[in-house]
Amino acid sequence: MQVESANLNREKNYFFDNNGLYLDYKDVSNKLLTFERIGLIIGSDSWEYPLWMFLREHNWKGSVVHVLSADDIAKVDAVFMLDSDAKFGLVRPKDKNPFIIPCR
Repeated sequence: MQVESANLNREKNYFFDNNGLYLDYKDVSNKLLTFERIGLIIGSDSWEYPLWMFLREHNWKGSVVHVLSADDIAKVDAVFMLDSDAKFGLVRPKDKNPFIIPCR
């Protein structure tokens, strides 16, 4: 039996069980390339690794920090939200997961 994931590219393999999320991640990651400092607001069991790989494959040289307080939002150019509906006054639309909120 042939393994289907062997036919996919590396990025798609991260999302073998959820191909719809792959397209959303890729779209959001491409938009993040325009920001220098990115803050993360993610759920406790969210996939952070594919985001790092997308950015790395595009030779992105910015910085990523976890947003742990409202004060951290002022230190970033955009916030990447995943599996977290609202935090520190930022709200992710229910139908957009992941989602980017520009801060500057």
